[in-house]
Amino acid sequence: MADFSSLADELLLHAASFLAPVDLLQLECLSSYTNHLDTDIIWRKACQRRWQKWPMYQSLLTSEERSSRSSGRNRCNDPRLVGVGWKEKYRIVECDVIRTEITMEELEDLNWYFNYTTVKCSFKDSFLFLEGYPPLPVYIKEQEPPQPPPNQWFSICADEFAARPFSKRQWLQIAEFEPHFISRTHDAEWLIMTVNVTFVSCSDDSHDKTNNGTTK
Repeated sequence: MADFSSLADELLLHAASFLAPVDLLQLECLSSYTNHLDTDIIWRKACQRRWQKWPMYQSLLTSEERSSRSSGRNRCNDPRLVGVGWKEKYRIVECDVIRTEITMEELEDLNWYFNYTTVKCSFKDSFLFLEGYPPLPVYIKEQEPPQPPPNQWFSICADEFAARPFSKRQWLQIAEFEPHFISRTHDAEWLIMTVNVTFVSCSDDSHDKTNNGTTK
């Protein structure tokens, strides 16, 4: 096995900067020397590349992330991301982006678009506020949906928009309407939908959600 300790840190870190995250992890596991290399800047660049199409997490790359976190809105507010290095941030986000169980805090903190139009709606104090409707009570049900997606058409549409299967441990009840299924879009936003209704989160006002769930 090569003795990496004989190489200058700058040379080894330069070589490591070209590695994919999985290969960088393997390098760090080779020896106590490589494990103690300061690879934080490399992991930050890996985060930048990985989150390029994920607006929800891009705010973590800005220097204002901690000062803006107190406002909550339009941020990824996982407290585990505070005060940790970029390697740990990368790991946490990789786990978070596949999560399909939403919290009421997230539901109320994010902006939402209705049916892939420019019509915005909001969730607040456990109610949905949507133009043309009275405030509608909202409940997060922490259980398997009472029924699967109802038909083949719905499954095809969901596959086009959803990056992951719908949650089997949670669903959304809005007033007396049918169960709303929960997933994530291909750009890591939240997707809540039935056959007739679709809500898509938008973590930044500058991102348009009118184009089949993808940002422009």
